[in-house]
Amino acid sequence: MAHDFTLAVNAIAIRDNKILLVKRKDRDMWRLPGGEVSLGETIDEAVMRHIREKLGLDIKIINVIGLYSKPIQNELVVLFEVKLIDPSQEIKVGGDYQTAEFFPLDKLPEKLPDKNYERIQDYLQKYPNVVIRTQLSAPSSLKFPLIKED
Repeated sequence: MAHDFTLAVNAIAIRDNKILLVKRKDRDMWRLPGGEVSLGETIDEAVMRHIREKLGLDIKIINVIGLYSKPIQNELVVLFEVKLIDPSQEIKVGGDYQTAEFFPLDKLPEKLPDKNYERIQDYLQKYPNVVIRTQLSAPSSLKFPLIKED
């Protein structure tokens, strides 16, 4: 029996001990940058594409931090640690992102989904092996109201 699930990627990018978070246009919450893997695309190509297209940043993949199975959404997320090739490069927000900011790791924003907070904590633990977790939290859209465009 074949599985019909979504494959997605997230990135953890650190600059000056601050983590890059984004806010989408349709949701009033912060999250790790990334998105779905397109058909025929590798997971490494997908994370680099999302960061380049939506933030105008070039990255180098450092490590795979974890694999997150989300059975409620029928999704698998691969979390990468990435390095900005040019840390002084200016962010150019585009696509479905409204804004992007670097936050101190000890002062994360309140409107951060639990699943993203857990992924950041996994990064901070510096586990020697890839983390494999099931995340049963409700879809993000159920936790924070959607932003209605006028």
